[in-house]
Amino acid sequence: MRSELHAGGPRAASREDHRTAIEQMATEWLRGDERIVACLPFVHVPKLAKGSAKLATGSAKKVKDGIHQSYRRFRPLVLTDRRLLVFDTARTPHPRGVLAVFPRDEVEVLAVRPARFGGVEVELELPGTGTVPFVAGRKDRDGLIVMVHELGGAMPAA
Repeated sequence: MRSELHAGGPRAASREDHRTAIEQMATEWLRGDERIVACLPFVHVPKLAKGSAKLATGSAKKVKDGIHQSYRRFRPLVLTDRRLLVFDTARTPHPRGVLAVFPRDEVEVLAVRPARFGGVEVELELPGTGTVPFVAGRKDRDGLIVMVHELGGAMPAA
């Protein structure tokens, strides 16, 4: 029974449910003949380091808005042939809505490096936001390879 769960049984269906939910929400944002190139439903943004955001008084504050926050958040990504959509979620990959949209030609891949547990961290330069690290696990590897290639980056050697 246990090997059945890990071999692709109910968990595999759940992964596809997340991907389908993200893709369905993304289709509402597509314009004309725009098409989805890559979907990464399980990508997350690590929390900001302590003290990285300061108040005018010099004391640290929590960042609760935007893509890069004081809390680890799933930020599913959908790359289309024209734009990059970043979705808002809580601590699970269930999408609430689109958090930000960036023109594809203004998004730059700064670095791609190995992360913990077989994942990959990719740093993207997002217009108006700055550098944001996105961490993709094993479940998102295929989509990440496509996204990095489409944005002009290179994956590290395995």
